Amino acid sequence: MKKIHSAALLFGISVSASCAASGASAGATELWRTTGFSSPESVEWDAAAGVFYVSNMGADPTAKDGDGYISILGADGVVVAAKWATGLDGPKGLAAVGGKLYAADVGQLVEIDTATGGRRQTLSGPGLGSAERCDRRA
Repeated sequence: MKKIHSAALLFGISVSASCAASGASAGATELWRTTGFSSPESVEWDAAAGVFYVSNMGADPTAKDGDGYISILGADGVVVAAKWATGLDGPKGLAAVGGKLYAADVGQLVEIDTATGGRRQTLSGPGLGSAERCDRRA
């Protein structure tokens, strides 16, 4: 039986330490809710572009099946592009740096051009991506 994963992405904002120091109670407030993802795992804010990138792992987060993708949300939580970068396996960790989005995929690290959503390069090997544990402490 194939599980269909549907999850809501919640975005909360925590009260800053300065507010807590002033006597206000710490907590989080839900600003918006967006649904329609396929096993969302990570969210990365790109201040330069003013968007959120959301990694979607697909049906099986560990399979090399090509059903993973990256979505783009506006700062208001509205979906800008549901399947902006596609053909990934199970993207998890994300980092936006200098016009590039890096996605830890199954056994690989994928560099995506934020202007086009196209792959710039893919690095494969032991310890890369989410297939293997990167922390190899003795």
